Amino acid sequence: MKNYYGKKVKLDGYTFDSRKEASFYAAYIKSCGKKYQVHPQYELLPIYNAGEVRVGGIYYRPDFVVYGVDGAIEHVYDVKTGIAYRATDASAQLRFKLFWRKYGIPVEVVTPLRSYFKVKILGTTTKTQPMHQRIKRDGTIVKDYYDIKTSIDYKVEELLEGERDGKQGS
Repeated sequence: MKNYYGKKVKLDGYTFDSRKEASFYAAYIKSCGKKYQVHPQYELLPIYNAGEVRVGGIYYRPDFVVYGVDGAIEHVYDVKTGIAYRATDASAQLRFKLFWRKYGIPVEVVTPLRSYFKVKILGTTTKTQPMHQRIKRDGTIVKDYYDIKTSIDYKVEELLEGERDGKQGS
């Protein structure tokens, strides 16, 4: 059976699910100068009664939530090994959509690399982020839509108002 989870990493009193998650924390969250939380829990759907039985609620624990000076959520980050849809399971994608619907802010899927990170908003039906393409070893061209960032000093709205299919958004 394949292990889909990374090795747990302890840093600054937190336990991270992977080295990538710990490295994103160390490089971008820890020194951001803003209030943040690591692995807070949000209720997406409450527990409810269905006749004689109770149905469990649905919860989401993002990796990081960063707050602005006004206390409002600025960023909700979920660190993954890749930003493609196949790198995120269907239940996580559903939680991202439910979170956005309930709390009014999208989850930013991030993949940290050596000196920058890729960030993508999953679940949109409109391509709002810049298109990047690469050629696989077999010669197939793969297109994906994401932004590249070197800090968390940006507004999530910028990711949603960016390029659309190669044309600047209005």
